[in-house]
Amino acid sequence: MKALFSLLIVTAILTRTHAATEKNQATFPNVEGKNLHGDVIAFPQFFASQDFTVVVVAFEQKQQEDVDTWLPSLIQLETQRANLSVLELPTIAKMNRLMRWIIYRGMRSGIKDSDARSRTITLHLEKAPFKKALNITSERNIRVYLISDKGTILWETQGLFTAEKLKTLTAQLPAMPLTP
Repeated sequence: MKALFSLLIVTAILTRTHAATEKNQATFPNVEGKNLHGDVIAFPQFFASQDFTVVVVAFEQKQQEDVDTWLPSLIQLETQRANLSVLELPTIAKMNRLMRWIIYRGMRSGIKDSDARSRTITLHLEKAPFKKALNITSERNIRVYLISDKGTILWETQGLFTAEKLKTLTAQLPAMPLTP
């Protein structure tokens, strides 16, 4: 009985600590985008569909090369972990419908893989409030975020992939079950 009581106390403390930690962290901003299948995706609501989501944010077409340094390892991690998803968010300034359509069609024609089309969600938005919410001071580097099901940013980095960055990311996922 004492062991059960102690376990309940420890569980309550850990739950409160986790909640307090998430309260103090930034939340992904309210934005909307469209994936390359044409589905409209709303954030941070989308994050509720997974326990964790890794989000890669890019600002310029040439940064796709930087995103591509991350994707093989992130996709492998996604296949190994239950309830983890990976998203690419090309982030583009608001523009008229014709220009959005041209960009969207160009991206869609260059990406044939259905999974890649699902995970690529283009954001056409006012960049300043988006960057401010994520504390982004420069568009020179891509950003990589680990986000909870509540939209809380649990981890972040910027720039090219390194094994060390992946190691710090995966260290945030110790309790996640492996995919059978």
